Amino acid sequence: MELTNLQKNTVDQLVALYNPNQKTKVDFKAPTGSGKTLMASAFISEIMAQNPTDKFVFVIATPSSSDLPFSFEQKILQYKQDLPFSEFSVEYIKSPSETNKNDAKTDGTIRIIPEENKVYIFGKSSFGKDRILTTRHIIDDFVDMIKNNEYKLIYIRDEAHIGGKISSGEDEKTFEDLMQNNADMVVKMTATPNYKDTTINKVVLTEEDLNNPTKNDGKFLLKTQAQTLLKDSMTDDDMLLDAIENFKNIKEEYKKLENDGAYIRPAMLIQVKNDSKTNTEESIAFNESLQKIKKELTKNGLSWVQYFGSNDKDSYTIYKDHFTLSEVTENTSDIDAIIFKVGPATGWDIPRACMLLQLRKVCSDGLNIQTIGRIKRNCYPNLAKNEITDKYYIYSNAPQDRNLTIFNAKVKDKFLNEEFMSIEITKVKDFSKKVSEQGLKNDLLTYLTDNKNKIIQTIKNYFVKDSSGLYYKDVHSTVTGGEYISKISNVFQFIKLYQKVKTNNVDLFEKCEKILQSFWKENLSNIDIYGYKCTKEIFYLTITQHFKNDIVNLINKNKLFKPKYKVVSSPYTPQAYTEIYTNVSHEEKTRMHSYLFDTKLNGKDNYQPIGENNTSPEVYVFNKISDIDYDEECIKVWGKNFTTSNVNSAYIDKYNNLKHSFFDFIIKFNNNAFLYIEVKGEKDINPEKTNMLKGAYKEYFDKQNISIFDKPVVISIFKVNTTNGNISHESFYDKSVFNKDLNSLSVDELIKEISTVTNMTI
Repeated sequence: MELTNLQKNTVDQLVALYNPNQKTKVDFKAPTGSGKTLMASAFISEIMAQNPTDKFVFVIATPSSSDLPFSFEQKILQYKQDLPFSEFSVEYIKSPSETNKNDAKTDGTIRIIPEENKVYIFGKSSFGKDRILTTRHIIDDFVDMIKNNEYKLIYIRDEAHIGGKISSGEDEKTFEDLMQNNADMVVKMTATPNYKDTTINKVVLTEEDLNNPTKNDGKFLLKTQAQTLLKDSMTDDDMLLDAIENFKNIKEEYKKLENDGAYIRPAMLIQVKNDSKTNTEESIAFNESLQKIKKELTKNGLSWVQYFGSNDKDSYTIYKDHFTLSEVTENTSDIDAIIFKVGPATGWDIPRACMLLQLRKVCSDGLNIQTIGRIKRNCYPNLAKNEITDKYYIYSNAPQDRNLTIFNAKVKDKFLNEEFMSIEITKVKDFSKKVSEQGLKNDLLTYLTDNKNKIIQTIKNYFVKDSSGLYYKDVHSTVTGGEYISKISNVFQFIKLYQKVKTNNVDLFEKCEKILQSFWKENLSNIDIYGYKCTKEIFYLTITQHFKNDIVNLINKNKLFKPKYKVVSSPYTPQAYTEIYTNVSHEEKTRMHSYLFDTKLNGKDNYQPIGENNTSPEVYVFNKISDIDYDEECIKVWGKNFTTSNVNSAYIDKYNNLKHSFFDFIIKFNNNAFLYIEVKGEKDINPEKTNMLKGAYKEYFDKQNISIFDKPVVISIFKVNTTNGNISHESFYDKSVFNKDLNSLSVDELIKEISTVTNMTI
């Protein structure tokens, strides 16, 4: 599993806060589905890689019983093989009950011996009443040994907003006291960072960040389009039938993906509560409703499984309980619906799930962001966005969590036909096939040499030896949460796959095969792979399957191509947008006469959420535009631009890859001039990308390109000082249109100048 650009940046922020000479506290917030476990794994790897002289012990604590810590362990073990530093071990520590008769004879000197570069995972249940780890003070000894051996203790508390405080419960208090008071670094993964305590560092990854393709290099970790039916007045029967009918239509939509080689079978999740053990009537009603759900699913031709725990399973098949959660998770699983309880399924990811159904009679839990997060993970290959897989569906007549915010935006009727300008690159498909041969040779050989050890390790990870010999682990798809693979051991099947890969990568092999062959012959032909030689076919397959993106970037970098641009005008789309957030702490009332959208927060009019942090740079820019105190009629329409919209600008990155920048704010003035705004904070998370954007913006207005504009257009990068609220700007524009140097003006003066310009000298 590779980190996306945004995940890597987040990990880098966490790693940078580690100080070997000073205790550090960090609150880390990231949305459900953003890959927190993957980022935690990468953080562990990077800390050790960047501090080779320090000896580390990592402790991860979760608030759950065995399901979540076990899942944490399995995911780290899965992820670490792809991390730059993987020489660390992982162990989930379980504590039996002190009163268990089988444990009564346990040696009273049982200890956990800390080992260098090891990750220890504990669940909350390890420290309950009568637990050995608690009553025998084993954790006290564990911490003492860490300190005596001069290890650096890094403590990671998962879901820290649930019992992660030192003052929580007497049994757990001992553990939290020991960890937080003795750790050299404390990282709390929490939904509620402590913004009041300035001694605690904050690393916050927002849903808005995750949905921004510019920040995340075109990767989409989450689905972005919510389709909801939330009616507490609707009966269970009607909601079930409505959900089933809609899901059958969704299945037909997903079949269309096969035309593009994506084989994904969508899944419906049906969340239920625990069966009552004390109330007979409730238990009978629960089981009757459960049977009705199964009957309706079967009647409508939908396959289903029931998972209430590893020892409480059922399915529509004659095999009944003979299945695992990992099997129904796979993109190509033939299971349509999974009926589950939250507890036993804690830590379970199923990216192909796109619909959540909660029915009042069988689900007492409120609709919350954690359950919604199960259906928001992007399932499309390589985390690309697709119109079909970008939608997620929520059907519920259960009560909503009070911290849940449902945001709706709809383009106002009077602006439905209002056109906005986007900048595109012409003849994209005609990118020159000519490359600088010497430049490509130099770049590719340098890349292969620098990554030689990584290539060898990748070969050993995917060409595996078992009792029957060597086989290739063929990864069909990779999504957040895991891989779908098959094993190829038959030589003829392997050759068939190899030929298919070469056929599908004709351009790569035409340009690079001689270089690849030369490198293989000199560096890898004699490498031993579990008793086998590294053949040219093994090398080629590894390169095209696992290093292709980097090599394509090098090919594109050396292409002899000069982009040409055009402007396309069209009404704003999508015209309706729905998103679901955790508690939004900042809301702004807009000047609704000129705002592009009618917006609602939980059904209330006239509010526009900016983000989850009062001090985010976008908040200051939003307020600046909203509070314009001069002639408000100068602005015809303005809005915060969604990253799913059609208003963007195309550019070419340093590798000649086509990219799109989605402006943060768009303004259209009454004189038909435009101001498009990109917002940056004091600390730019990706200055290299910002420089590429600046280069593209400048190029739009070069003399050879300005003829593409028939209206005044200004593209500005607003830089916000969140300490004092000051906003500076760097603007790009056609200098023949404006009499003043726009970059010498304040933001207020800039907006006024654009709103009054009248001349176009084209």
